[in-house]
Amino acid sequence: MFRAVSGRAVYLMAATETPETLSGQTNCWLRPDMEYVAMETKTGDVYVCTRRAGRNMSYQGITAGHQLVILLELRGRDIIGAALETPLTFFKTIYALPLMTIPDDKGTGILPSVPAENPVDRAALAELKTNRSLRTEYGVAEEMLLNYDGVATLNCVAGQNIVEVRKAFQNQIVSKGEAVIYMEPEKFVMSRSGSECVAALCDQWYLDYGASDWRAKSQRCLAKMNLFFDEVRDSFEKSLNDLGEHACSRTDGLGSRIPWDRRYLIENMSDSNINMAYYTVCPLLQGHAWDGSAPGPANIRPEQLTPEVWDYVLLKDKPYPSGCDIPQSTLDKLKREFEYWYPVDDRMSGKDLISNNLTYYIYGHTAMWPDDQSKWPKAIRANGHLLINSKKMSKSTGNFCTLKEAIDRFSADGMRLTLAGAGDGVEDANFVEEEAEHGLLSLHSFLEWVREMLRARSCLRKGNYSFHDKVFASEINNTNRETRRHYQKYLYKAAVRTGFFDFQSKLSQYREAEPRGMHHDLVFRFIEIQVLLISPICPHMAEYIWGLLGKPTSVMWAAWPEAGEVDHILLQSSRHLHNCVREFKLKRETFSTAGDRHQVKPESPTHATVWVASPSLSIELTTGQGQLELQKGFHHEETLAREMFKQAALHRVIPDLAVSAQTSKDNGKAVTVQDVEAASQLDEMRLFRNSSEFIINTLGLTGLEVRRADNTEPVLTSDLLAAQASPSSRFAQSITLKQQVSRFEQLEISLDSEKIVMYINIVDTTRVSDGKCIMLR
Repeated sequence: MFRAVSGRAVYLMAATETPETLSGQTNCWLRPDMEYVAMETKTGDVYVCTRRAGRNMSYQGITAGHQLVILLELRGRDIIGAALETPLTFFKTIYALPLMTIPDDKGTGILPSVPAENPVDRAALAELKTNRSLRTEYGVAEEMLLNYDGVATLNCVAGQNIVEVRKAFQNQIVSKGEAVIYMEPEKFVMSRSGSECVAALCDQWYLDYGASDWRAKSQRCLAKMNLFFDEVRDSFEKSLNDLGEHACSRTDGLGSRIPWDRRYLIENMSDSNINMAYYTVCPLLQGHAWDGSAPGPANIRPEQLTPEVWDYVLLKDKPYPSGCDIPQSTLDKLKREFEYWYPVDDRMSGKDLISNNLTYYIYGHTAMWPDDQSKWPKAIRANGHLLINSKKMSKSTGNFCTLKEAIDRFSADGMRLTLAGAGDGVEDANFVEEEAEHGLLSLHSFLEWVREMLRARSCLRKGNYSFHDKVFASEINNTNRETRRHYQKYLYKAAVRTGFFDFQSKLSQYREAEPRGMHHDLVFRFIEIQVLLISPICPHMAEYIWGLLGKPTSVMWAAWPEAGEVDHILLQSSRHLHNCVREFKLKRETFSTAGDRHQVKPESPTHATVWVASPSLSIELTTGQGQLELQKGFHHEETLAREMFKQAALHRVIPDLAVSAQTSKDNGKAVTVQDVEAASQLDEMRLFRNSSEFIINTLGLTGLEVRRADNTEPVLTSDLLAAQASPSSRFAQSITLKQQVSRFEQLEISLDSEKIVMYINIVDTTRVSDGKCIMLR
């Protein structure tokens, strides 16, 4: 069988990515059942490897004329037990041994064994030493296993890191003819012709992204960039550290010719690093003739744009090119356009391009403007992929929808609304069809309500603002500011939530709370603000409603609305009121269903007494025949406080800190200084008395009384009921003066499930009325 290779030098091509460890090699691994080939090289030697690896080698200058000449086909078991020599190991002779876990789609199918470095090698050798039947099956003698521990003989320069040692050692053994460089695609790649792609050695040009000075500039650029998410920064840092030589030329396809070697085109990713610089002057060079059929306003022909002309336009302190037939005033106009628009404030792209195109983008700018950091990119916003109904898009599974089908089903604005709300960050966005249907219905409901308000315009209330009017006015202003911040950070999911869905909920809350009907001015201010907030995402609906409002110009010409003052005390009061009423409704339902347990149907409550005092708040529902006590332990702050006290660092700062009930449960929003100040000024007695009509209507009562729980006046309630009432926030006890609150430079507490984040800066120490010491910073 081996007659075809008789008399030739035969090499088992063991592949490794860590050649510096080969001095500790003790044996060589092959998979007994794997198919191997003995191929002829251009020097007449014989290499043994898998057919797949041989095909790659044939395109890397190892065989003659890219031809894979196979002298022999064999299996791994045919080679196991063979005595081998390697110039890199301490041992004179090593042996080929069996390993069943070698993959057939990676490497050459042959692995060097370095048990001192690899625990898998140690385990496989240990099994061979103890498993006699395994040795017998493959003809492995015990003496073949004596070389158990490798001996390091690597000579390298002290102080070098492992990457430097690896590269130096690789160059050394290749130059001595003891190894060859082998390359293959990182994973299976199918060509358009249906064939598996190979890694080919071509006569081409390379960019050395690993050059230390160039990499250092790019790292400085990256350090100053806004990447929005920590995981994106981590990916970029890894890409910059790992990137080395990159082939930048090709022989066919579209692209620009390499100036110094016209045989080759510049590879597309290498040719698109600073193309956005051209966008700044493109309107002057091409106008509306995008096919180049006519010159643009600058009246410059393509052949006039020499490298010297581009240097003058794009680089500082370059002289006007001699012999140039373009007027200097024209080039100065191009230069002004470039200087005005550059640098790129933000580039948005997929997270899969971080390791290539986007990293080349950073390198390209630091190479083009190495000493002018004002032209380096400022930010990159990477995004994830798109899922449909929580699954990857796939035609084979039917989880697929074309853009036309989606627009026909959900409309353009419905699609845009759902896509914007599908996900922020670098996680994969999830397009859920049910949410698209809900969003489309919400848009149409808003449109119909606008039409209704236009018809009923003359019937809407006018005059002075009520308490709920003022609250809604502040909600409009607050939503305006929140949504603007989300848009500025490209957080479109958050912008859709605050700028549409939450905004619509606040409208519903206002309609429900105001017993005299909505105020005319607030209704149409809300409509106008709502239209402007959703116009970037739902432009068609916004444009249509803008026209219904009688606006003379397009909504696209409208500026972002000015946000008025936000009364945080009002917002705090309103949220506290609605939270309490929500709790009251639950207690009323409990009261109404209490007869299910006692077989006695209770009479519907007609009156209620709200108890306001320290340390909790309770509600008592009264029927025509008497009173039934329903204690309501209003301890919203307990969950937050319990989680905070788990962190020892918080004990020292504010040992008795607890956040107001309504803000701590308000969708995990951060508690700001304004919230703290508002909580300290909340007058619950006044709030509930002024909102008695709203509470009566909501609970279906005929009367309501608001009383202090610490009142000594005889009542039918128990002392326990009164003792359990508390104000909305412990801050009302702990911080009594506004000036004390103002000493907070920054106080943010966010509650998201069980995760609590708090930032407090301490500037002073103040003792409060209850004798407890809090640190104000």
